[in-house]
Amino acid sequence: MNRLQHTLQTRLTAMFLALICLFSLLPVPASAAGPSTIKLDRFGFSGVTYESASLGRCLIHQMYYDYDGKSTIGFCGTKGATMNQSLTGQTWGNPQAISDPTVEMMMAYYYAHSTNNFTDQAHALGVDDVWDSGYTWYMNAWVQAIVWRYKAGTLSDPVVACAEELMAVFNSLEGTHFTSIDQEKDGTSFRSRAQYILDLGRQGVWDNCSVQEYTFTGAAAGNVQKIMIGTLDSPMTEDKYALTIKKVDSTNPAKGLQGAKFHVEAVNGSYNKEIVTGPDGTYTLENLDANTYAVTETAPPPGGYEIDNPGPEYVVLPNGSSNTVTVTFTDTPPSTGEGTIRKVDVDDPSKGLAGAVIKITGVDNNFVGTYTTGAGGYLTDVPWDQMPVGSYTAEEVTPPEGYTKSPDVNKTKQTFVWDGQTDISLIFENDAHVKIRLIKLDDSNNPLPGAVFNILRDGQIIGTEATKTDGTITVTDVTEGMYAFVEVSAPTPFARLTEPVIAHVDQATINGGGTVTVTASDKRLPNLTILKRDAQTQDPVPGTVFEVKGIHFHYHEDVETGQDGKAVLSNLPVDSYEVREKSVPDPYVIGDEPVQTIYLGPGENRELIFDNLKQPLLTISKVDAVTGNPVPGTVLTVEGIDSDHKHDVTTGTDGTVSLRLAPGSFKITEKSVPSPYYLPDKDADRVQIISLNAGDEKTVVFKNHRMPEVMVYKENSITREPIEHAKFHITYTSNGESADAPSTIDYGYFFTDVKGEIRLHEQGKRLYPGEFTITEVEPADGFQLKEPITQKVILHGSESKTVVFQNTPLSALVVWKYDSVTGEPVEGAVFQVRYMSGTSGSGGTVIGTYKTGPGGSFTINRLKAGAYTVEELASDGNHVIDTAPQTAYISGEEQDVVQLYFGNSPKGSLLVKKIDAATHEPLSDVEFLVTDSHGTMLGDANGKFVTDSAGTILISNINPGTTLVVRETRTRENYILDDVPQTATIQAGQTVSLEFRNQPKGSVTLYKFSSLDRRTPLEGVGFKITFADGKVVDNIGGKLSSNGIYYTDSDGYISLV
Repeated sequence: MNRLQHTLQTRLTAMFLALICLFSLLPVPASAAGPSTIKLDRFGFSGVTYESASLGRCLIHQMYYDYDGKSTIGFCGTKGATMNQSLTGQTWGNPQAISDPTVEMMMAYYYAHSTNNFTDQAHALGVDDVWDSGYTWYMNAWVQAIVWRYKAGTLSDPVVACAEELMAVFNSLEGTHFTSIDQEKDGTSFRSRAQYILDLGRQGVWDNCSVQEYTFTGAAAGNVQKIMIGTLDSPMTEDKYALTIKKVDSTNPAKGLQGAKFHVEAVNGSYNKEIVTGPDGTYTLENLDANTYAVTETAPPPGGYEIDNPGPEYVVLPNGSSNTVTVTFTDTPPSTGEGTIRKVDVDDPSKGLAGAVIKITGVDNNFVGTYTTGAGGYLTDVPWDQMPVGSYTAEEVTPPEGYTKSPDVNKTKQTFVWDGQTDISLIFENDAHVKIRLIKLDDSNNPLPGAVFNILRDGQIIGTEATKTDGTITVTDVTEGMYAFVEVSAPTPFARLTEPVIAHVDQATINGGGTVTVTASDKRLPNLTILKRDAQTQDPVPGTVFEVKGIHFHYHEDVETGQDGKAVLSNLPVDSYEVREKSVPDPYVIGDEPVQTIYLGPGENRELIFDNLKQPLLTISKVDAVTGNPVPGTVLTVEGIDSDHKHDVTTGTDGTVSLRLAPGSFKITEKSVPSPYYLPDKDADRVQIISLNAGDEKTVVFKNHRMPEVMVYKENSITREPIEHAKFHITYTSNGESADAPSTIDYGYFFTDVKGEIRLHEQGKRLYPGEFTITEVEPADGFQLKEPITQKVILHGSESKTVVFQNTPLSALVVWKYDSVTGEPVEGAVFQVRYMSGTSGSGGTVIGTYKTGPGGSFTINRLKAGAYTVEELASDGNHVIDTAPQTAYISGEEQDVVQLYFGNSPKGSLLVKKIDAATHEPLSDVEFLVTDSHGTMLGDANGKFVTDSAGTILISNINPGTTLVVRETRTRENYILDDVPQTATIQAGQTVSLEFRNQPKGSVTLYKFSSLDRRTPLEGVGFKITFADGKVVDNIGGKLSSNGIYYTDSDGYISLV
């Protein structure tokens, strides 16, 4: 039966077959009695049932035992007793030998095929196929049933018993419905299959198996199974064998022929050699492995010999008990004036038949002689040199054993003339009484020549032949028995059969004669496609290298996937293969399970898929802890925790850096940061641990605080205005927040700038979190220190603080300028200060001109005693000078500060609005003339202003109390000019609005039609149009007319708007 037809995908037991590891099943070499104790290691599978006609319901297990340190399959010896997973680790002991030959042969058969532990004889016969895990489970069930049949005493007919249980296994596990062991599965009956296996077992092909039964010795309640377990008596050996090639004269088999050339080749391609026979006509090849060899004569010996049959002749080593086998070839000598008479097989004329009796009778003389063909089918004792010249008849009297004499007299009787000089050559053909013909076909049912088969009868080899051009092998000399054709070599690209082709010949067939025909088809060698994909996207991955190794037959090849992600291997030997992923292109990583195993049977096209994940992508992001903005230029160290990886990386302009890493755990440490950031002191803030698996894309974020910012601000205690050139001393003490901060820093001395500021972080100094001590050393000139003169401030990362110090002016005059309406300070007003040289008086000496600052004030320090007059010279442009000069008396005391206040009225504005009188929509591009009440034109365009898109005109910075006159001088087309002027008086700090409205003009439309149909327009008809007072309407709407005369257009149309 064709076990390869049943792939794992279609078998009922597929769910558990992956658990089976054949390579751990190797039986141990024989010992005297085996170990005294065995221990249950594990279950491959447990609890599958099938129904047997003899045994009933069978619960089977696949159990692995520690047998002398080797993991070996054992079989339950007590049907119905306890066996389950809970017994794992328990022991069995008290071994008892089992000597039943059927049990021994079946267990040897199982161990040989499941562990690739074959005898040389099995290798030579070609019955050394190694089971895949699925078929191993089927055979496990079968052998288990045989063990139970033995225990039940129902093995009296081993062939029938084995066939019945094999049928039951397949019916239960495959869902078939066979009812008779003589029914065929895949071309072979269950009876024939069982007999074939047992026949080979009797010949020792499976080796001898020592079987022992162990009794449970562990701690468990109830009736626990006994265990049968075995070991093959002979460990795997590699004996060497010899092959002698003998070349003889066909007419004198005792005469060896020197110089014949032969080609010797193992049918599996593992050996080939050219040889030449020696002086005795032989050549012996030694140290040969067990195999089937093809021997072909390539050139005859010298002396004019002709090759009778060049071969190939096939030789099996070993053959029976002999380690040396001889194969003999005959050649016909050159003509010597003698005759040859030969007897051959009609189906294979190259095959001479010994034992045929041929009678030679003279027709015109008295010669009579009866002779028997010898080796090669030749008559070797005919006295040609003594026969008289004349006519003769040669007649077959008795055919060789197993052959029939042809009823056609023309084939059994031949005449010839012997003249003593001319060679005579006669050939008689016999047809075998009973023949077996194997017809070998390819997968298209065409004859397949060149397939080599070993031919076995009842388990013993009787010949090796190759199929002829018609795809046949014919076996003659057939006797009663079971014949098996075991294919040992198939022509490329076909795979040899893994099961024998069996034919039965019974006595009835022998008696009746005829031809038993069996047919077998070869499938092609299997193909394997390896597909490499991205595990996440399923996209093909080219450039992946795989190692493909045959598990049993030494195939070894490295392949690389192409652009389609595939590597295709064609015409592979039938075998189980280990496919290992050796290398992958970046950025992929070899998966956790880089090895897959697969059985490739004849005719199969299988695919293995390897899905790989990319190397994990680690992105490190560095951001500002407060704003979240990216921080470029940060250096971090990425160090493997479970590897020796160590690499420094730097964040880019986007504050990130990405790198692909091998899967594992990594420590990421912040190494340095760019200014104005600082490195945290705590490991928890600058070290992160991350675990990366293949396919991960992970981001770790580091947050850094900016260095603290410190600003010292020095201000006038009276005006709050900044004071320039005050001197400060600043020091620092670390609070341990920053890893790279020194314990103390003396930043030195600094002076406030024109803004009264010292920005410490802008002085080229690196700041760190901690405590800053700021001490005013010297006030600016004209000021005196004011407590506190020392301040301390603690800053953390990203904090900014301003420390304010005040100084009091010495003997000072402070002038304030403010808006008299809002009270807000006015910056930019210009004042002149005169010293009056006493307590009162006029004139005086100008001591300076001063401008108010942002606070609306200015301060004059160190004034001597006396009266001072302060006069505003210019406002800021938005106010009017409406406050009289003021006088202040300075006592001359340092603490004396006098303050003067000047209020200015803000200037006003005029807003002119122009709208449509009907719709109130704003009208742009309307022109106005603006003057004051004295006729003075405003602006820089002679008083001309034009409305904007909002229909407005805004005139600013007008002194309060100013009266403005506004008149419209040009309006929009189709509007009536509103030339009535309007006036407005400006108020301080206010905007006065004036609104002008324009009436839109009307329109006149005339149509001129023919009086005939009142529809046809008349072009060129003139009309005179006047106003009610008789004045002509001329050039209205931009249309020229002469004296108010208008003419209709092509549509008979005049329109005046």
